[in-house]
Amino acid sequence: MTTPRLLTQFRPKTSPIRIPFRRITTLLSTRPRPRLQTTSTPTALTRPLLTSPHPRTMASDEAYAAFLDKANQDTSPAQTQSPAKPSTKSVDTAIPAALQNIEQYYQSDADEPFEPVSLSYETADLPSDDGLAQLIGHKDGVEGLSRQDFDPRGRYEGVFEAVREAAGGQEVRVYRVRLGGTRVEYYVVGVDGGNGRLVGLKALAVES
Repeated sequence: MTTPRLLTQFRPKTSPIRIPFRRITTLLSTRPRPRLQTTSTPTALTRPLLTSPHPRTMASDEAYAAFLDKANQDTSPAQTQSPAKPSTKSVDTAIPAALQNIEQYYQSDADEPFEPVSLSYETADLPSDDGLAQLIGHKDGVEGLSRQDFDPRGRYEGVFEAVREAAGGQEVRVYRVRLGGTRVEYYVVGVDGGNGRLVGLKALAVES
């Protein structure tokens, strides 16, 4: 009788599986990563934009355009137009030939030319201060001046000669008319009795 042989566990000899290192790194890189749970906070970019409770309509656009047009029209004249120079009445009848084409300026802060004066006048004597104010349509502020006070340096000799010629050699007088502020007018006039008129020259002056 033979003794049975004990069976031993058979383990086949196997060689370990070798995976290339490059294949391992590829598998690790492509392996899905778990997502982290994050909480988002609203930022200025995600906040809703504020809108007007009264959206603009076509009517409001037209009204706004009309407002701009009116504003431009109101400001344009003030920018382009210069203020009118203050003046008085100086001519209501024919101008004598001796007073035409006079090219002389009164020297002040603003040099202005002498202009003709020819007003209907039925009196032989020179007007008073109030009388001249009435003739030229000025309420008050008229005063007579001597020739020396008006022309101390003798600059306006030609003005006096032209007025004297237009008045037929009669007396010539100077009047100072206050217009307001620094502006005045000077009248150099005489009486042309033969034609019933007060004739002469006037000039605007700015006296600061």
